[in-house]
Amino acid sequence: MCSWVTAAPRQQYDWSDDGAVVRQRPQLRRIDRRDRHADASDGTAAVAASDVLSGAAPTNAIAASGTLTAAAGTAIVANNTATIGGTVYTFVTNVAGLTGAANQVVIGGSNGQALTNLAAAINNTSGGAGTEFGGVTAANAFATAAVTTAGNSGVITVTANINGVGNASTTGNSVGLVASTGLTAGATTLLNGSAGSTVAIGGKTYTFVAALSNLPTANEVLGGVRQRLEWKAQPWRTWYSQ
Repeated sequence: MCSWVTAAPRQQYDWSDDGAVVRQRPQLRRIDRRDRHADASDGTAAVAASDVLSGAAPTNAIAASGTLTAAAGTAIVANNTATIGGTVYTFVTNVAGLTGAANQVVIGGSNGQALTNLAAAINNTSGGAGTEFGGVTAANAFATAAVTTAGNSGVITVTANINGVGNASTTGNSVGLVASTGLTAGATTLLNGSAGSTVAIGGKTYTFVAALSNLPTANEVLGGVRQRLEWKAQPWRTWYSQ
């Protein structure tokens, strides 16, 4: 960052024809951190301070995740539940079973369809309200879901909305995962969320991540095998005088 200061006053004068001083003008000067300088009168352009960050590949933050698996040979039936991050999803047999309550999920005739509809409810997938899940269902605040294995013994993977270990309460590795008969949770919470390398520039901290968080999060940087991060400050654009 460039900082601007006034030089020791070196005065310039305007003279009248009879030799009297008409006007006195202070001479201006700027100084940056690398001791480059220029007088206001010499026309030298301002130079922005810069630096380069380089080194070994950063550690990338990873979002916590977990699984819900349809139990082989055990049908998901009405009133079975799955709980993700404190939100309870309740299965109903078919569309006719939707009562208008939030977080109801239509089984749809098979475990495979029930899993698909559960993932849609967790994500509040467009077009699913009123056919796959209750019409007033909102997207889960703490996680998203995807069907990773289709079928009646299928699997949905639930992923925390933000990268990292979380806040030890409701995010990251602390997102609860509970299932009743017909579904098996891989663990009682999401697992394996991990922190990433960080770098602070100009008062902001940037975090390297394996993938951007599902919930938009400021100052995340996609990590790679090796990256070179370069920044350049903006120079001040005002001259100050004594």
